[in-house]
Amino acid sequence: MRMNLAEAKREYREVLEAFAGSDEAVSEARLADVRRRLDGVRKRAMRQIDQYTTRRFLSVNQRRGMVTKLEWIHQKTHAEVLAIAAKRRGE
Repeated sequence: MRMNLAEAKREYREVLEAFAGSDEAVSEARLADVRRRLDGVRKRAMRQIDQYTTRRFLSVNQRRGMVTKLEWIHQKTHAEVLAIAAKRRGE
């Protein structure tokens, strides 16, 4: 059994698609809600990485690599949300 970030990627994609497909106006409250959801995905994935490290003896280097990849995915998704919001606002 190998640890991977497939579940986190799927959750990030779902949040992004829900935001992109929404007809709601882009407000600060809406963006805050999306950020909260993205942070929740990251928190769950970090918890999973930590549990896997503890139970399956994931090496420090493997853990560091997974955390780095998770942060990259999180930042990329967040940037995509901001780009969609800017486009909707006409910026």
